[in-house]
Amino acid sequence: MKRPRPTALILCALLAANSVVHLRAADEDTPKKNSEKAKDVLEKLIGEAKKAADKAKDEGKDLWGKGKDLLKLSREDYTKKAEFTMRTILLSLGLACYAFAQGPSFEVASVKRSEPITPELVQSGRLHIGVSIDARNVRLSKMSLFDLTTLAYQVKPHQVSAPGWTTTERYDIQAKLPEGGKRGQVPAMVQTLLAERFQMKVHRETREFNVLALVEAKGGHKLKPSAPDATPAPESPQIRGGVSVGPGGTQTRTGPGGDSRVTPGPRGAEHIETKKMSMKSLAEFLNRYADRPVVDMTGVTGLFDAEFDISGEEVRNAARAHGAVIRTPAEEASEPSGPTLKSSLEKLGLRLEGRKAPAEVIVVDSAEKVPTEN
Repeated sequence: MKRPRPTALILCALLAANSVVHLRAADEDTPKKNSEKAKDVLEKLIGEAKKAADKAKDEGKDLWGKGKDLLKLSREDYTKKAEFTMRTILLSLGLACYAFAQGPSFEVASVKRSEPITPELVQSGRLHIGVSIDARNVRLSKMSLFDLTTLAYQVKPHQVSAPGWTTTERYDIQAKLPEGGKRGQVPAMVQTLLAERFQMKVHRETREFNVLALVEAKGGHKLKPSAPDATPAPESPQIRGGVSVGPGGTQTRTGPGGDSRVTPGPRGAEHIETKKMSMKSLAEFLNRYADRPVVDMTGVTGLFDAEFDISGEEVRNAARAHGAVIRTPAEEASEPSGPTLKSSLEKLGLRLEGRKAPAEVIVVDSAEKVPTEN
């Protein structure tokens, strides 16, 4: 069997990297967004502070009227002392709110620029892109600032608007959870890290998108339900989500979201095998090959195993959409492209149809390429 070219393997890795930045933990509730929680608390505390200030002002007037003859302070000195007291209270309140709004953070974190992804690195089998969590140790390998943003805010790639360089600059992060920290807090901790180490500033807005809805074809889907695990999962399993690349292809692990294997084929085509993948995860997996965001609208629950193919032309188009420079050999351009994504999905009883849908977008206003020192 002819071994795939290293450039084809790098292409598989970069396309696969888009699906490994979502952290899911079935046994933990997703925390409410820190910014929303801080805003709620801040507004409530400011309201209480204003009420207290108004009350103190009224009571102060009464006290001054009743006891001005007994006080040695002038009205001006009395007013200054009252204002100083209220400023102290509001300052303490503001500092408390600021500390709360910062959200959870890693106990320690080392941030370094990644080494370049080269054919030699691919052939060595040492290339891994994604997230690994074991006990209190967190490792984010060769992730771009764009990937880190989707992880931090738990959104899909089309829900992030950021400068172009954020997709090309990659970083390695090794961090440690604080005592009592939970893996479900990792996204919020990455938010804090981005703000502190990359000086990232963002805002949220809602936009309407042209999307591809993943739906069942007439007659229903033909996916094979996944077999149950032979042994129950541990209470705190290791999470290893990412792309491992070797001479034989790419192995994608997305933790509770399911696993997939991508094997390069002739003329640049790819053969995909997925295991224990939900329909939502399958839609996210297909995002890398589509010209629009793919959204699960099947209404189908459960985990499934599937196999399908992507034509070389579709793979090259997807790579170009991600900024890769692809030159098509003359012999590949002149030969039949083989099975397409559309024909593969039809065999599985699925199809993609165009629709419109609103979504919240994280807009990166500013960020630094070089993180602050460790």
